[in-house]
Amino acid sequence: MRNILFIITILFLSISCANYSLKVKDDKLTGIQTYTYADEYYEYGAKLYFQINNNKEISWWLYIGTKAMPNFIYANMAYIFDSKTYDKITFTLTNVSRNISTTAAVIDEYAYIPSQVNCLENAIIQISETEVKELYRILTNAKSVGLRISGREYQEFILSSSQVKAMIDTIEYYNNEFNN
Repeated sequence: MRNILFIITILFLSISCANYSLKVKDDKLTGIQTYTYADEYYEYGAKLYFQINNNKEISWWLYIGTKAMPNFIYANMAYIFDSKTYDKITFTLTNVSRNISTTAAVIDEYAYIPSQVNCLENAIIQISETEVKELYRILTNAKSVGLRISGREYQEFILSSSQVKAMIDTIEYYNNEFNN
């Protein structure tokens, strides 16, 4: 019986760890390479990635998923924080790429009229190297990391350990490979 449990545990660990690796997207058209350890965009949570263009310029991006709350189109601040000490880094959500969903009503099976409910589903923020260093400090020192998005209302939740680890690993990969 112990052998079966051991085999199941090893299989589970190998399956769960198999998908966790560096993802590199090479856009041949623009010449931009994108690096991250995160597997996907999250319904809610955070994903960090960096891009390198043909001129070897580095840009850092933070994806924030909000799981679509009404009035989040008006969100203007995001915080990533240590949930025990509330040590935080603040990001302003102005001039960011936003994916906004609008519900629609069908009239006579032809016309679609947007309703009054707009939701901010996610935002992509360009962040500086200084902000990346501060983010790294918070991620590595905190036992539990939270994300808060606020505007007319707010949403706050704890990031999963895999999201935190993916952001840490992305920064460490950059430091080891590109920041000599």
